[in-house]
Amino acid sequence: QSELRDGARFNVNAAVHQRLTERLSTNVGAAYEKRIADNADVFAWQRYSVFLAGNYQLNEKSALFASYTHHIGDQVFVATPSPAFKQIANAIADDPVFGKRRAYRLDAEADTLNIGADYRINSNNKLNVGLQYALIQAEASHEYDATQLHISWLHRF
Repeated sequence: QSELRDGARFNVNAAVHQRLTERLSTNVGAAYEKRIADNADVFAWQRYSVFLAGNYQLNEKSALFASYTHHIGDQVFVATPSPAFKQIANAIADDPVFGKRRAYRLDAEADTLNIGADYRINSNNKLNVGLQYALIQAEASHEYDATQLHISWLHRF
């Protein structure tokens, strides 16, 4: 167990929601996010984002969604010790969670794309299935991309 990542996270955003048709709605906005770290400066970061999202209601129970977000600011990369990262990192810490790796906080830009579908099971339960692609580009041509599948069951009490 590691206390390295302990801290608090704050987010402020503003968005405009517009219903375009009876079935189609959009959101556009901007956000600011800040993380305060208890133990390691590498996990103290901030970033700005702009986003665009859409939702299309297929029928009473099903909807499709998509969103795109562009982030500018700090990103944390975890990697084997690297002189290239060390030269451009704003903060560095040994990361015991991942063995002999280090966490590096770098200035970066990131793009995320989400697509998916919601299915309302009943008035209290919904199933959400989505795919997220992220591309993070930092200084000195450091790049990371990932695709994640998300499956969630949401229950309202």
